[in-house]
Amino acid sequence: HLDTLDAQSPLMPHLEKLATLLFLYTLEQHSADLFRLPRPFTPEMVAQVERALARAIEEVREQAVPLVDAFGISDFRLNSALGRSDGKVYDSYLEWAMEDPLNNDEGLRREWFEKYYKPVLHAKSRL
Repeated sequence: HLDTLDAQSPLMPHLEKLATLLFLYTLEQHSADLFRLPRPFTPEMVAQVERALARAIEEVREQAVPLVDAFGISDFRLNSALGRSDGKVYDSYLEWAMEDPLNNDEGLRREWFEKYYKPVLHAKSRL
């Protein structure tokens, strides 16, 4: 519980970065609303928000995996092959690819092979 967390806790800087990231992300996602304020944002102000968001993402990036692990977000909810708790990234990607309906369409696979892969496979080397 955040209300019981000591202000001097080593977690505070990380939580502050997350709060900043959430705030900037929310502003960026709803930037059209910023133009309807009594003192509307200018396009340059919105660009500043976007730049600040990019910086905040960079600051949080190295702590992203430990933070997700600390919050205990389930693999199902996270819905990411990269963030799997069991570490089976490639197995997961292969499974997802095999389950995708587009990969089970024989006609589509044949069409893609003829159009994209076959020319590359039968191309003469320019080296």
